[in-house]
Amino acid sequence: MQANETTSLLGYHEIKTNDNERNNDNDVEINMETKDDNYNAINDDNQSTQFSYLKLKNRKQSSERMDKEKMKAAIVEYIVKRCKDSKNSTYSHERIAYEMKQFDDKLDYSKTVQMLATNMIISLSQIMDIHEEFEYHFPIITPQKWSRMSHAKLCCGTKMVVGVDVTFFIFTNCLMVLATILWLLYIGYHLGDAYVATGLLLILFTYCFLHMAAWMDPGYLPRSNEACPEFQEEMTRSDGSKFCDTCRIWRPPRAKHCRFCDACVDQFDHHCPWIGTCVGARNYRYFIFFLFGISIYSLYCLATGIIFLVEYAKNLAHTYNSDHSASKTWVDEFSTTLYDNILVTILTITGGFTFLSVISLALYHCHLICVGETTNENLRQIYSGHKNENDQGVKENCFKTFCGPISDSYIEGVC
Repeated sequence: MQANETTSLLGYHEIKTNDNERNNDNDVEINMETKDDNYNAINDDNQSTQFSYLKLKNRKQSSERMDKEKMKAAIVEYIVKRCKDSKNSTYSHERIAYEMKQFDDKLDYSKTVQMLATNMIISLSQIMDIHEEFEYHFPIITPQKWSRMSHAKLCCGTKMVVGVDVTFFIFTNCLMVLATILWLLYIGYHLGDAYVATGLLLILFTYCFLHMAAWMDPGYLPRSNEACPEFQEEMTRSDGSKFCDTCRIWRPPRAKHCRFCDACVDQFDHHCPWIGTCVGARNYRYFIFFLFGISIYSLYCLATGIIFLVEYAKNLAHTYNSDHSASKTWVDEFSTTLYDNILVTILTITGGFTFLSVISLALYHCHLICVGETTNENLRQIYSGHKNENDQGVKENCFKTFCGPISDSYIEGVC
């Protein structure tokens, strides 16, 4: 009886164990099928994600191509509307778009259309006759308003401009007056009235142009309150003009802000302390005449000083020969002459050095006039590597500098 019960229990446990094993096998199969389903689902999701990514990427690239084409079209439109050739003729859209193709690699589409168009115009100007047209208009301001805009002041009933280096200007005048007085007393007086008259005419000529260059408005541009460009690249235009963040104006291409006068000067050449002010569009010719005047006058002082010393040496030789029955020449007595007339010797040597230094400066400016440049442009090599549009030939450049009309001052009542 007990044996039968034991056998029954063992059989029950075997059956139960077999059932558990079958259930475990079924669970494993179910889990494997679930994993396979999940794996396939993940693969499907990955493929779908990759497809979506590629689709978005293609859409983005297509959008970028469309944006670039739109920007190119906007650049072409900008150039066609604002640019002309030297004959004042406009270009077609097709011509500009065709010429732009060779500069596509230089376009940075992260910049604005205006910045890209400005750079493109500069590039196109190297291969074709094209320039962007700008207008520069400045208001006429009162002397009272100007006195608050610059370090340069007005005098003589607001008719003349006093430069910031007025002390240097006075020093220049004192040197010239002192040299003239010494020349008259020690050289001109002994040579005769004709020499004196010639010397006085030369110094008068020099003084006139010195003061015309010094008291005249060199071409100051009045300040304004224009909005400053947002980006640094937008502060320069294709024609070379720049925005002055001090004066808050778009100054013309050849203008520059003078840090001494604290004002922008049209066609700025340089700031000259000897005349006390800037040299610009309105007083440049008088500055050149002053340079030639001082060169001729210093050469005249050198020549008359040599004449005086030679005549003095001849008189010494003649006197010595008469007293000693000798045959000395003026060359033999020249060293004695220099010692006896030390002040004349100093005046003569000073005249020679002054002539060499000033005539070299005058000839340098003659060269600048012939090539159509200012001192500022030449030193900074503005036109290095591309054509200077201001150079119209030697004859035309000289005529424009010395005989062309002088623009009116923007300061009311100033000469």
